[in-house]
Amino acid sequence: METSTRTEPRLNQNRTINHLLAAIKWVIGLFLEALPINVAATAAVLALRFWFDGQFTWRSFLLSVCVIFIFSNCIGMLIAVAISLGVPRLPSKRSLPGLLLLSLLISAASALGCVIASLLVVVLGFYPPEEFPAVASGSMKMAMLIGLIFGLSSFFYERLKSELEASQSQLSARKLEEERARKLALAAQLSSLESRLRPHLLFNTLNSISALIREDPEQAELMVERLSALLRFSLDSSERNTLPLADEVKIVRDYLKIERARFGGRLRFKIEIPDSLLMTEVPPFCLQTLVENSVKYAVSTKRAGAEIRVEAESDERSVKLSVSDDGPGFMADAIRAGHGLDNLQSRLSALYGDRATLDIRRDEHLMKVTVLIPLSAK
Repeated sequence: METSTRTEPRLNQNRTINHLLAAIKWVIGLFLEALPINVAATAAVLALRFWFDGQFTWRSFLLSVCVIFIFSNCIGMLIAVAISLGVPRLPSKRSLPGLLLLSLLISAASALGCVIASLLVVVLGFYPPEEFPAVASGSMKMAMLIGLIFGLSSFFYERLKSELEASQSQLSARKLEEERARKLALAAQLSSLESRLRPHLLFNTLNSISALIREDPEQAELMVERLSALLRFSLDSSERNTLPLADEVKIVRDYLKIERARFGGRLRFKIEIPDSLLMTEVPPFCLQTLVENSVKYAVSTKRAGAEIRVEAESDERSVKLSVSDDGPGFMADAIRAGHGLDNLQSRLSALYGDRATLDIRRDEHLMKVTVLIPLSAK
């Protein structure tokens, strides 16, 4: 019991000290916020005084600076305190009664600050004690006028500033939500497109394997291993929008070997990718889709087969991937919606907008499909 009785006063004392320190910190912060306005008020009153007085001496100037600065800080601090403590308790600050009460509050703070400043200048010896009534009454009207001008101006400025900050905060939050929703929609779109692409690839590969099971079981087994690599690649890339070109080249090579097991000598290919581009980020299956398209329209349609050439080059802003073949070629309207190149075009648009392009053209005796991918995602 004695321990708890002794502890209670100590806790109360600590709370009192903490409250006092918080109050001092609040007053210092308020003073620093009001200081620029008080300095501006000092300069304004000083200019008015010498404008109307007309007499200027350095002694009177220095005396006026000190006195007016004391008045500005006393009045300005009380106005700041009155606004901080009183404004939240006023009725609607946009209504006429609210503005009238705010004006009365600022006027009362100005009058009290004027009295306190008059006492300070007398105590500090700027004026003799008997001149206190004259100093206080002589400065009261000017103090209340200047206090109203600067007090109301400061209040409306801070209110507009806080409303602007609140609007900007709401706008930023809205933009963040819109960006999050856009990314979620993009991820869903890419997931949908890729989910249609992979079964298509799997279906073609299984057809190739089934054709070899009876004729060449060992080759079929090797193709199953390569198919496993394809599926592993598909799973690894499922959570990524881009991957290194080296990974894409590897899967293209595996795919072409699978198809060559089916077509034999009819399928010939060359892959010419500079080592400097192997770490460039590209969308998964972008190059493989072009190769698969050549197998479909060139190799499988000609008895003699075709040669497929895979190339890449880049500049400072983009990388160009191209697949060409010496097959009969095809027209752009032959591309089926939701398959092959159409699927790739949709994925490129989802990732890069109009900064990525898919170009299909007949170049002399070669059919060439080119994808231009920007090096930056933005």
